[in-house]
Amino acid sequence: MRILAVAACFVGMLAHAQVAPDSKGMVAALSRGMRLLAPAQFVLDHRVELALTPEQVPILESLVRAQADSMLVRVRRRVSTTPPSRTATEFMSWSGPINEQVIREAARLASDGQAQVQIDIARDRHVVGAVLTPDQLAILPRLESGDMMKLVRGSRMVGPLPAKGGVYFEFQVDNAVRQVPGNGGLTYPDRLRAARTEGEVLAQFVVDTAGVYEGGTFKVLKSSHELFTQAVRDALPLMRFTPAEAGGEKVRQLVQQPFTFSLSRDRLE
Repeated sequence: MRILAVAACFVGMLAHAQVAPDSKGMVAALSRGMRLLAPAQFVLDHRVELALTPEQVPILESLVRAQADSMLVRVRRRVSTTPPSRTATEFMSWSGPINEQVIREAARLASDGQAQVQIDIARDRHVVGAVLTPDQLAILPRLESGDMMKLVRGSRMVGPLPAKGGVYFEFQVDNAVRQVPGNGGLTYPDRLRAARTEGEVLAQFVVDTAGVYEGGTFKVLKSSHELFTQAVRDALPLMRFTPAEAGGEKVRQLVQQPFTFSLSRDRLE
């Protein structure tokens, strides 16, 4: 589950943090994490960024209520199928025989229960996804990533911020970098378009306080074709962004952004 991955992230950060975790911040962060497990509510929370239509909102609001009810069903199901607590203490004792069969069965039941929860959430996401347009769906991964970074930042387990003029990570800023739509569009490589080849480039770069790409900071993290990589490299200097903000000031931010080349959408992102 996503929330379990977040918890693991917290543990790793805590081990290296120079600032003790704040309990109120942790509660707020975990609350945000739980909202990530409620697909319809997550989409409604980002209605502005997704530009939801008046027709979509009431449908999503009804899904929020339905998914809240289904979450209660899942919790009851997990409780009813969870092995008795005595089995946990039984095989975690410091002495005596090791009952491998009990351990394996308890682990199997726990794994099956967790898998079912993830399947249920995946179904909820697909129901919500059917309400959204392809353009809105394309924005969701970035919104999820942004919320995850806010979750981490909300826990207040992050170490000292960069020195003035330094480069911030997304989880260290109050408002992360956002690309301004309608400018600096990518050019689909003619050779790949003719071959009906689609792909994606995951790029890393720095956006400065003026909202423009900082030359020399481009790095490819993943690419499906070198021509797609070159197209992104050529387009970045022409793109404009909303600069990141931290503490009421504009700051430089390290950005990781996917650029998708899709023929089916007949557009680039």
